[in-house]
Amino acid sequence: MKRILALILALVMVFTFISCGKKDEPAGSDATTNDTTVGDGTVGDGTVGDGTVGDGTVGDGTVGDGTVEDGTAADDTGADDGAASGDTLGTTLLGVFKATAEANPDMTAEEIANAVISDPVIQFGPATMPVEEGFLSGFDNFEVKGFEEGVMFAPMIGSIAFVGYVFTLADGADVDAFIADLEANANPRWNICVEAEETVTGSVGNKVFFLMCPKSIEG
Repeated sequence: MKRILALILALVMVFTFISCGKKDEPAGSDATTNDTTVGDGTVGDGTVGDGTVGDGTVGDGTVGDGTVEDGTAADDTGADDGAASGDTLGTTLLGVFKATAEANPDMTAEEIANAVISDPVIQFGPATMPVEEGFLSGFDNFEVKGFEEGVMFAPMIGSIAFVGYVFTLADGADVDAFIADLEANANPRWNICVEAEETVTGSVGNKVFFLMCPKSIEG
């Protein structure tokens, strides 16, 4: 009788160990290998899949749409290439004027002037001011006439030989004649204490750009 009971207990223990082993093995295998580490975790959807490599640093971040394509290398560094290639302060700002006016034909003279003074090449506190036909800063006794809208942009500190204008002329106006009058009557020493090193003019459609300024401004 004792032998029979011992045999029964031994069989019960054997079946118990087998049952526990079957339950533990799939749980450990699925959790570590399939679902957690490899499947949906570090390798699958985490670091490699949608994280650092997929949509993060390489995909849409630093290399994809950030630093190289749309950020520093594409737009920021390219914008600085003008000054680095030998452009002066005046020609750089003329380029900003032309790019802005060509891309936005309906912009007002004031909006264009604000875009010009927002360029990082300007290393002083600038301001804009609407002007009317008549005697304008930089032209001594010459009355500037023939424009519908005029905006002056200049430093808030008057010791810098810098004064610029954006004019909107009437449709069909003689843009070349208007610019010729500005160039012929401008006085680079209007500021008395200092003298502008260059006079730069240009136009896009009926928008006219005029600037007297140093060739560069040290920060």
